Amino acid sequence: MPIPVLIDTDMGVDDAVAVTLALCADNIELVGVVSVGGNVSLDQATDNIGRLLAGLQIKNPPPVARGLDQDRNNLPHATHVFGQDGLGEIDLSKPKNFKPGKYLKLYEQLIDKHGKSLVIVAIGPLTNLAAILREKPGLLERAGKIILMGGAVWCPGNVTQFAEFNFYRDPEAASALFPPIYP
Repeated sequence: MPIPVLIDTDMGVDDAVAVTLALCADNIELVGVVSVGGNVSLDQATDNIGRLLAGLQIKNPPPVARGLDQDRNNLPHATHVFGQDGLGEIDLSKPKNFKPGKYLKLYEQLIDKHGKSLVIVAIGPLTNLAAILREKPGLLERAGKIILMGGAVWCPGNVTQFAEFNFYRDPEAASALFPPIYP
């Protein structure tokens, strides 16, 4: 039986590959995709999800929701890595009928439906997850697993010597998910 997976993404080229692989995997059912600001702006990341799903010509695409962006000015994007559109300037159009839902509603629906079977894969900044911790305490604990891409422990970061992009972009969110163990 396939594992239900929700991907939370800032949808650059690397995340597009991850979503595509999830859609192709026999042992994964991609049950939702949520955007977050990061590699590109929130609006662009959200559009990129629609562009990718349309380009892949998915007959029954998973539900898509628009998440959150970070509130600080002058945050770096990764356009120097992934191009101005985040998808390497590929010629993909957003479908006309693309209407993403609200991230919190999609998280609630999927956690209610799948419970401990649901795996959340956060491959962008943790902004959405931190907001869920604040707004709906206990909701994320009802999911089975949260797998994330972030941080740098035994290697240098890719933004500074000590910081990886996803945690650098929203360190407060990372801190909310990983509270300090020492006072």
